Amino acid sequence: MSFSNFKVGTRLALAFGVLLAAVLFVGGISWWRLAQLDDVVNRMSTEDAEKARLTLEMQVRTFDNAGKVGRILMAGEDQAAIAKLKAEAAENSDQN
Repeated sequence: MSFSNFKVGTRLALAFGVLLAAVLFVGGISWWRLAQLDDVVNRMSTEDAEKARLTLEMQVRTFDNAGKVGRILMAGEDQAAIAKLKAEAAENSDQN
């Protein structure tokens, strides 16, 4: 029995069934991929954001130390200011 021997209504029902199965398959894959994307976004907004925040804080302290070195070089003979700047730079380095 070939496909052409079926009545039109039966053929339409089979075609609709195949179409429905294909839509369910594509929908299932889409749902699965969106779940993966949700996991990635959650990881980026929690773990990776914390790493980025810590990195930026370290960068700010490092740039602050570079500025303090410049101020030390420009301080000349003012030992009190130099000692204060060195202490602040050491505190930044310890925090890094």
